[in-house]
Amino acid sequence: MDFRREAEEETNRLSFEKLACGVVSGVYMAFSGFKHKPSREASSKNSLAATVHPYRIVGLATFAALVVVLITVLCNAPLAKLQHKFQSKLMVAQDERLKACNEALVNMKVLKLYAWETHFKNAMENLRAMEYKWFSAVQMHKAYHSFLLWSSPVLISAATFGACYFLKIPLNANNVFTFIVALRLVQDPIRSISDVIGVVVQAKFAFARIVTFLEAPELQSGNTRQKCNKGTVKRSVLIKSADFSWEENPSKPTLRNVSLEMRHSEKVAVCGEVGSFMSTLLAAILGEVPLTQGTIQVYGRVAYVSQTAWIQTGTIQENILFGSEMDGHLYQDTLERCSLVKDLELLPYGDLT
Repeated sequence: MDFRREAEEETNRLSFEKLACGVVSGVYMAFSGFKHKPSREASSKNSLAATVHPYRIVGLATFAALVVVLITVLCNAPLAKLQHKFQSKLMVAQDERLKACNEALVNMKVLKLYAWETHFKNAMENLRAMEYKWFSAVQMHKAYHSFLLWSSPVLISAATFGACYFLKIPLNANNVFTFIVALRLVQDPIRSISDVIGVVVQAKFAFARIVTFLEAPELQSGNTRQKCNKGTVKRSVLIKSADFSWEENPSKPTLRNVSLEMRHSEKVAVCGEVGSFMSTLLAAILGEVPLTQGTIQVYGRVAYVSQTAWIQTGTIQENILFGSEMDGHLYQDTLERCSLVKDLELLPYGDLT
C-alpha cells in the first residue's frame, strides 16, 4: 500500500529522503516489532507461572523477589525516557545524512565541475559523526538496560534466599533447585525488556512517519486523465482558465489563467526564458502540479522525455524497449532514426551491452 501511495503523493510536500526514510526504514522498523509479539504472549504466561509456583515453594519470601522486580522496572523507567530521546535524535541525524548523500549524488556533475568534493565530504563526515554520537548513546543505554536486567535474576535469588533465612523458611535441595527452575522461566522475559523497549521506541517514530506520509494530499492525476477514442476525440490536451500552484496557498498560483488546446499529430513548442515556468506547465499536464481553479483534461497516453539523461539497470535493448514487446522492424527503424546504429557497433555486445 505504501508504494502505491508513493506514486500518488504530492511531490512538493515530501522530498526523496523523507520518502526513503518513511517508506523504507519506517516500514522496516515498524513491522520489526511484530516479531516480538509471540514472545510477549509466551513471556506473560511464563511470568504468571513463575510468580505463582515459587509462592508454593518459599511462601512469603516470594514477595522479596517481587520487590526486586519492581525496583528493577522503576530503575528502567528513566533509562527508557532517555532512550526515547536519543532515538529521536538518532533518526533526525539519519535523515540529515541521507539528505546530504542524496544531494551529493544527484548533483555529482556540479560537484566535479566546481571541485567541491572535499567540502561535501567533510560535511557528510560531520553528519556521520553526529549520527554516530547519537547511535553510541542509544547503544550505551541499551547496554545499561541489559546489565540491569541480566543482573536482576541474581538479585532476585539473593533477596529470596535472604528472606527465607530471616523468615526461618527451611531451604533444601528440592525447594532451592525448584525455585531456580521457576526463576529460569522469568529470566528470558526480564532480559528481553531492553530489546522490546528499543523496538517500541523505533516503531513509534516509524508509525508517526508513515501516518504523516499516508495523510498527505494526493495528486489529482486521476481526474486529469481521460479515456478516449481517436476517432471521436480530436484533441490530446485541453486546459481552460486553469490556475496551478505548488504551494498550499491558492491565492498565489504558480501558473495563472492558462488556456491551451493540443490536437492529435500536432507539434507544439513551449518557448520562454529560464525561470518562466515552462517545466511547471509540462508537470501540470502530467498531473503533478495541483489544480486550484479551472479544468484540465488529458486524453490518451502521455510520454514524458526529460532533458536530464538517465538510464535504468539493464541492457541497452531493454532501455529502448522499456517494457514494450519486441517489434524487429520498428526497433531497427528507431535505431536508424536516432542514429544509434554506428554507436552500437562500437560496443562489445551491441545493444545487449
